[in-house]
Amino acid sequence: LRIYELLAGNIQGALLDSPIDWKRYLGLIMWYQLSPDTSLDIIIQCYHQLLGEGKVPNPVPVYIDEGPLEEALQWSPGDRFDISFYLMLLHANRDEKFELLKTMFSAFSSSYDPLDYHMIWHQRSILEAIGAFSTKDLHVLDLSFVHQLLCLGKCHWAIYVILHMPHLDDAPYIHEKLIREILSQYCEIWSKDGAQRQYIAELGIPAEWIHEALALYHEYYGDRQGALGNYIQCGNWNKAHTIFMTSVAHSLFLSSKHQEIFDITSALENHRSEIADWDVGAGIYIDYFVIKNSMQEESTMDDDSDTLEGKNELCKSFFDRLNESLSIWGSKLPIEARACFSKMAEELCELLMSFPGDGSTPDLFMGCFQTMLDAPVPDDHRASYLQEAVSVFTNILCEYSS
Repeated sequence: LRIYELLAGNIQGALLDSPIDWKRYLGLIMWYQLSPDTSLDIIIQCYHQLLGEGKVPNPVPVYIDEGPLEEALQWSPGDRFDISFYLMLLHANRDEKFELLKTMFSAFSSSYDPLDYHMIWHQRSILEAIGAFSTKDLHVLDLSFVHQLLCLGKCHWAIYVILHMPHLDDAPYIHEKLIREILSQYCEIWSKDGAQRQYIAELGIPAEWIHEALALYHEYYGDRQGALGNYIQCGNWNKAHTIFMTSVAHSLFLSSKHQEIFDITSALENHRSEIADWDVGAGIYIDYFVIKNSMQEESTMDDDSDTLEGKNELCKSFFDRLNESLSIWGSKLPIEARACFSKMAEELCELLMSFPGDGSTPDLFMGCFQTMLDAPVPDDHRASYLQEAVSVFTNILCEYSS
């Protein structure tokens, strides 16, 4: 009797309460209830209508229907259907707006894990690629998958997913913002993984964004020199200049690493117009080497008082800038930086004292000593300059009296 019911197309009466999965039930409808020439769209819509009337099995997800799990999952009407059923509905509604996209692309449609979006994201990408649908309302799916990848430490894949997010008119810079946040917040992960770092570069991520994240990372962990190099690479000239003056320059100078200072200041000098307080900052180091080399080259030459006067004015101007720099930078400069400035002043004072000045007037000699006394040097050095000035002044008086 049940066979006759089935052949007559009364599938529900033939099966009664016999358990059967939804795919087999759909096959029975196609074979026994509908005519052979019925289109696929009509078949799917028919099943959907019967589903709404509660006359056919619910299209439960395949991982519940077929997959063996350690713990049986409970499914109730109203939960997500199987992704295959949603794909059939999408096909049947291809000429109309499909209202179930957000429901379709839920993790539960393809996995029992509510936090696993990898399969559903790939399915969505394939469907969009073949033109099955087009929408900009699935950013929750994209961001959920990004979060999942970040939890797994796959920063490069997270950035890949972001790059494939559709453009949003109300948030045109969302891609840049998300990528820069990932680079900054997860820098410790991707920067230590050569494969990830290379892949991020191959994705076309601007080098400035990468170096900006590395600069923040190095600065956070106290690697000022590493931060300085990356700030220069990302073009943050003011930040690079500040770190150079307050944390790097003095240690390099006191360690006699003059070539490194020259390389850094040369890179910054090309953008001096964009850097605040350049003349009382990194410009001091450049001018120091220029003045010192000039005085060393000319110290052995026989010259007149004009040369000594010129060098005195040069040193006086430089010492004024040193004092101004100390005033402007203030407490930002550590003790080592002040010691660095003092060493600069001491070396130039020694060169000025040793500079030939035959035929120079007493006023010029006294002017040179005044310049040295105004230099930012320790009190013991200033006292020695004062003592030397008294000695020279005494000799001048003796010469006049004789």
